[in-house]
Amino acid sequence: MRNKKQMSLPKIFIIISVFLILLSCLRIGWLLYYQPPEHPQAKNGVIDLSTWDFKNDQTITLNGEWEFYPNQFLTPLQQWKATNYINVPRQLER
Repeated sequence: MRNKKQMSLPKIFIIISVFLILLSCLRIGWLLYYQPPEHPQAKNGVIDLSTWDFKNDQTITLNGEWEFYPNQFLTPLQQWKATNYINVPRQLER
């Protein structure tokens, strides 16, 4: 019969630790690589993209201050005056 070599407890701990550190490094690298670019935010319902380079195919988040008209359906032909602004994204109240 052959002798089976058993791994010692410290060796198992080291292997698991190295594996977890490697996974953590990969995850942090992924987050840093795919971080959204800095871009302008909306102020008073307007976002200025005049200096934005659209050739890079970067997505733009619509974060910022936007006009909000609750319970109203507005068409492009209607004239309206903004009376209520909300910050997007915002936390929903529970």
